[in-house]
Amino acid sequence: MTYSKHLFSMVFALSLTASVALAKQNPNSSIEFINQCLAAPNCELNLFAEVSKTYRPSGEETELRDYVLAIKNQAEKMIWKKQLETFQDKIGNILIRLPATGKFVGKNANYFSLQSHMDMVLAYADAKPGEDIKPYFKDGVRIEVKDGWLQSVGNKTSLGADNGIGVAMELRYLIDPKIDHPPLELIFTVQEETGLLGAFGSELPILSKKMLCLDGMTPEPGFIIAGAQGASGNEIKGTVTDLVQADSDNTMTVQVTVTQLAGGHSGGDIHRNRLNAIKAFGSLIKFLSSKVGEVSVKTLVAGDVGVLNKIPNLFQAELVIPKSKVTQDLNYQIETYLKTLIMQNPDDGAKGKITVSIITNAQQKTLTNHAGFTQFLVDSIENASNGVLDTDPAYFNGVFTSSNLSFMKISQNQTGQTDFLMGFLTRSFRADRITYFANSITTLFASNRVFYSPLVTKKMEVPPWMEPDSSELLNETLTQTGLFTKKFYLAGGLEPSAFKGKIKDLQVIALGPFNQLAHSVNEKLKVDSVEPTAQGIRKILSNQRR
Repeated sequence: MTYSKHLFSMVFALSLTASVALAKQNPNSSIEFINQCLAAPNCELNLFAEVSKTYRPSGEETELRDYVLAIKNQAEKMIWKKQLETFQDKIGNILIRLPATGKFVGKNANYFSLQSHMDMVLAYADAKPGEDIKPYFKDGVRIEVKDGWLQSVGNKTSLGADNGIGVAMELRYLIDPKIDHPPLELIFTVQEETGLLGAFGSELPILSKKMLCLDGMTPEPGFIIAGAQGASGNEIKGTVTDLVQADSDNTMTVQVTVTQLAGGHSGGDIHRNRLNAIKAFGSLIKFLSSKVGEVSVKTLVAGDVGVLNKIPNLFQAELVIPKSKVTQDLNYQIETYLKTLIMQNPDDGAKGKITVSIITNAQQKTLTNHAGFTQFLVDSIENASNGVLDTDPAYFNGVFTSSNLSFMKISQNQTGQTDFLMGFLTRSFRADRITYFANSITTLFASNRVFYSPLVTKKMEVPPWMEPDSSELLNETLTQTGLFTKKFYLAGGLEPSAFKGKIKDLQVIALGPFNQLAHSVNEKLKVDSVEPTAQGIRKILSNQRR
């Protein structure tokens, strides 16, 4: 079904207008809203508009969890007329059981689960390097429809359709007993974006042997996901002990800031060859060294510190250089070099911003890292695997193995030492390739003599997931729905990787509406793909025989 612009705006405009006009609104769980939603042709989108009002970064999903439970409480009283079995585990996941409806009543059918995650990745268009962007999401995400796509207003923030739309699709079943389905388990997980922590830590008493993960970033309508890459996410901490005193009369500090590169999802967008801000920083130092000789890194922040699954799209660095080598056009040379680098990918060149300032160090006491550290850093960044590493045409976009240098921070502490922190993520459909590239990057950054006691911490370890061709759920979906006719394997991680290891003989596939450019401010959801996806899910449920 394709909604006309008029019909869509009539039903959806109330939510959008309220979201834009007011600083903060609590999501609506009233019976009046529920009845209005059920009478509309796009109830899932209206539910998503309410979900969008919640603050829900990874590990802070309380507002959305409370909204889900508020809808449940209202539905118990006004719709189901009884209490629904509800479970919450220690990490914060929730499970709600619904009785069978329609033709499944009295059939003793098996439970079937729908699953989505409540957290979202935060991205803010005007973010400054090192800035905490969580305050920009305290009032939720303001949303609008433009050219048939749902996006954040003005593309100022990430949209959060990954995976807010999945949550909305589950909520429809909580308020609509007229949809035929076997007994359902609605599963809402936390901290997916930080390594599937909610799914791996789940203590929910799941009874289902078949599951639909509603977190499908499909390449186009009609696809389902039958597998996903595994991943290894790591952080490396180190300390550089021998800072040197810069000669304030003979050195200058160059501060370089690059922001608003395209960035994006470190799995789903890795094939787009977007500029990685850490790679850009390393390339800049190498260029600057060729112009002025010795360059020392004083401070650096690149990417969102602590976030592994975003392509870093900004950095700010302070570099100390010999004053005698500073020319009048050095600013211009740096800007021109970076512009050339950025323009190599149109996605980056469209919005990338560069700021360069040269500051005299006269009368200042400036500590800086020694030249050996700078050389180590340049060499390590240059040689670190990043982007698409192994290709296979059998997989979508040919991506079989990839790596993402995610963030890096260099800062001077109060004891006169320099703290070094970086994170990276490797992905593949083969576990040994994940390990190989993770070890090679770790060796580059953690085995150098300039560090004192480097510490490597594994932040996530996700096995690859491939649904077998013998899967009844997979084959039923491809052959009987008439809506999902093609399968593909996701360049990224999904929670079935965790649930398959926890629930014996679980059959699971993933699907969702057409959502693009997740984890970036350009994230957008195709409006007219939502209803066909919802209808497809209903058909899958209706086709269950036992």
